[in-house]
Amino acid sequence: MKNPAFQVILWSIFLSACGSDTSVSECERFDVLAIEMDQTLDEILEQYRADFLFIRRIRASQVDWINYRNSHILSLYTGNEDSYGDNYAECRCRELNKMAEARIEQLSHWLNDNSDLECVDSSHSPSRQP
Repeated sequence: MKNPAFQVILWSIFLSACGSDTSVSECERFDVLAIEMDQTLDEILEQYRADFLFIRRIRASQVDWINYRNSHILSLYTGNEDSYGDNYAECRCRELNKMAEARIEQLSHWLNDNSDLECVDSSHSPSRQP
């Protein structure tokens, strides 16, 4: 997304998720997934740019999803980082990656041809501009 506030949020989450003692591979992967999610959101915002209500709601849903993700991670690791051992950062980033992959898949729904779905939703919006 081109919104600087969202980019700051993504980077701050990345840095907090992958503190100083990190597994480079898992946390680098988190960075790549954050960029992929950002690009997916940019595509959605472009395709649905004429649907102002949808744009407002998809942005709000992304903020809510980030809050959920952060709360979920906090619920998994309620103690001091030291109490989880040497693999803490790697495991935390791995969980963040699983959640990011699932969110990207959810967001991709808005970019795919969903004409064969039984239930019609906003992905069939007449204001969508492929």
